[in-house]
Amino acid sequence: MTEETAPGIPPPGTDLTAGAAARARIVLVVDDDPLILVTVGDGLRRVGYEVWSAAGGQEAMALTQQTMPDVALVDMRMPGMSGLELAEALLDRAHLPVVFLSAYDDLELVREAATQGAYSYLVKPALIRHIVPALETAMVRARDVAEIEGEQDRLRGVLEGQQEISVAVGIVMERQRMSRVAAFNHLRGEARNHRRKLREIAAEYLAAEERLNRGA
Repeated sequence: MTEETAPGIPPPGTDLTAGAAARARIVLVVDDDPLILVTVGDGLRRVGYEVWSAAGGQEAMALTQQTMPDVALVDMRMPGMSGLELAEALLDRAHLPVVFLSAYDDLELVREAATQGAYSYLVKPALIRHIVPALETAMVRARDVAEIEGEQDRLRGVLEGQQEISVAVGIVMERQRMSRVAAFNHLRGEARNHRRKLREIAAEYLAAEERLNRGA
């Protein structure tokens, strides 16, 4: 395999979303072919990556037991644990972006890799100038996915909080014979007086109501 570096490829240590990098990116290269491990590993090191090499899926899992790399370049077909099985395990463990490297360009394999969450699929022999953009793109896409999931979690929390507040307002309306607006203002005033979040006050009302219902 001939190792090439093309002009215009972003430095591997560059954070494409934040514009800065504190360290070299760590790439986990997994392939049962020793020649691939050496040539790809050396090529990636030359352009600035830190490379972890594994000759199979089990070795890769052991390498990532304590610390995860930033991205993985994984051979599709390996004895023992296949590349697809390894990718699934890495995604389950840490949402690690995976780029597949394979000697096969069969469309069904490509589709299978995509359903397993692959961020890219390269056919051997792949040059370093092709591998680097695939790795960088995978890392950027993985960060985008993480940000979207984080925003979804935040919105889910907001909606759950609103639901709790609405139920608490209903409890106050019933107990105090208040209008909805007055009940909401009552809860908000209680939160201000105790310097606490409105959702926390609402949760306490819900817990108290639940205790009363259990005792009834």
